[in-house]
Amino acid sequence: MEDFKKTKHFDVLATTIVKEKMSMSTNDKVIEFKTGGQPLVMTRTTKARKPSQTCSKRTVIERSRSLQLIRHQVSGGTEAANYQIASEVTRLDTAEQETILLSLGLRPNAPPGAGLLLKTDLNVTWSVLRKIRRWLKQWNCPIQSEKKDRQYAQRLMLELKSQNLPFTFVVRGVDGVKLTEIRLAPCISVSSLVDAVTNRLASLERVQKLMSYQEMPTNEIWVKFGGDHGGGSMKSTFQILNVEKPNSVENTIVWNLFLAPDRYKNLCTAMATHTREVDMLDGHTWNDRTLVLWLAGDFEYLLKVYGLSGASGMSVILFIPMQFPFLENIIL
Repeated sequence: MEDFKKTKHFDVLATTIVKEKMSMSTNDKVIEFKTGGQPLVMTRTTKARKPSQTCSKRTVIERSRSLQLIRHQVSGGTEAANYQIASEVTRLDTAEQETILLSLGLRPNAPPGAGLLLKTDLNVTWSVLRKIRRWLKQWNCPIQSEKKDRQYAQRLMLELKSQNLPFTFVVRGVDGVKLTEIRLAPCISVSSLVDAVTNRLASLERVQKLMSYQEMPTNEIWVKFGGDHGGGSMKSTFQILNVEKPNSVENTIVWNLFLAPDRYKNLCTAMATHTREVDMLDGHTWNDRTLVLWLAGDFEYLLKVYGLSGASGMSVILFIPMQFPFLENIIL
């Protein structure tokens, strides 16, 4: 009790002295006490009652000014304060730096595998990519080293599996009659469809590209599955619809490919190992949001997926639910 009274008296005395000193100072936020050596400098700051992200813009600006003043006093001048800010930023880890840059509308450093994507899109050799890497470095736009790109490519290969599966082919006999032939053909797919979808969601979340349309429930993430046959191969794809451009090439992920006709039996053969994963994804909860799966494609593809035959109409109308009119721009 005695210590409490003593502390209370000290607080009253110190408050009185500080207030009086501030009234005598030209700057009401900084006061200076002379000592036998270096002066004792005190800066007034207001105790925060709420975090900055929940405060008004005016309050955030006032707090920034207070921090700027303190940094100016500690570092020793305006130029030194800028150097101090740079030092503080470099002490942050990569994830924190990217978060700050994204909040400012700036692009962070190139993500892992950017060089590999550049090489694939431009169809260039490793030696040409080295020249591009050196040129980008001159403009302070570095991408990770070739060694890391090769390691990244190696990790990607571990996420894929390749095997020869018995697919059905239609051939013509000597007399021109169509015959069915079963032979082995290569099939490449992701090792885990669940991991492929969730990893894609995590990468979109990391760069803050996930969004919701007005017609979408905010607690749902829509995933569209589809496929296309061309060039002698059948490609099965998926797209995350909760992005700005859901039907773009950059948002299209090929998760299964086989070198055979897109017949119903071949689709069943290629996707047999992923049937349970599709069931797991449908209704799966990711970051408190429910995954909703959609199947889309041209009418011929949908008939083959559903195992329907005999339909030969040349003009087809697909009806879209009226409660989701914007799907016409995504599915069709």
